Amino acid sequence: MLYEVGDPGSYVLPDVICDFTGVTFKMTDNGRVLATGAKGKPATDSYKVSATYLDGFKATCVAIIGGGRAAAKGKAVADAIMTRSKAIFNHMKMGDFDNSYICALGSEDSFGANARSHETHPRESALWMAVQHKDKKALDIWAREIASSGTGMAPGKSLTLPAVPAWVEEPSNVNMNFYSRPLPNGWGSTKAISMLEAVFVSVPKTKPTCYY
Repeated sequence: MLYEVGDPGSYVLPDVICDFTGVTFKMTDNGRVLATGAKGKPATDSYKVSATYLDGFKATCVAIIGGGRAAAKGKAVADAIMTRSKAIFNHMKMGDFDNSYICALGSEDSFGANARSHETHPRESALWMAVQHKDKKALDIWAREIASSGTGMAPGKSLTLPAVPAWVEEPSNVNMNFYSRPLPNGWGSTKAISMLEAVFVSVPKTKPTCYY
């Protein structure tokens, strides 16, 4: 019920604002579930506009690291790949990654300060790497650096998927409120959409895709 609703106490829909904070569930007969306690508030006085646009390129890769200190070895490999890639970017004046994410699955990275001691970690880990850059050529360079890590970096690295990561276009999203309800007299949906497209000219490569 709470998937992608943002604030469960103020979930905005076209005709109502939902409050799910008091919802309870009860199992009934025949495998059915009864949900009660949801509340509704008046709709907003403006329209919500959501637009998507291409925001560069991204690529991902997963590699299995085995043996003692698997997580630490995986992170060392990732750091080396990122450092080598950034050095090449700098030499070619391509700029740094726009975003990057590195995680050693199996080492409780997602638990942060609440992670268990590294002494209890398993002797295998899945290294997850994801990067984003405005130039797809930069991601090709990053992918080639991954290939060399299998023979010249930490022992225990195996099963890299994909062997040479391929880039894909990265969509981004922007939201805004637009015009108080109702639309002015004489405005139809065509005029409203034309106005919205004019508004989004200020956001490069952006085109509205959803209106309500």
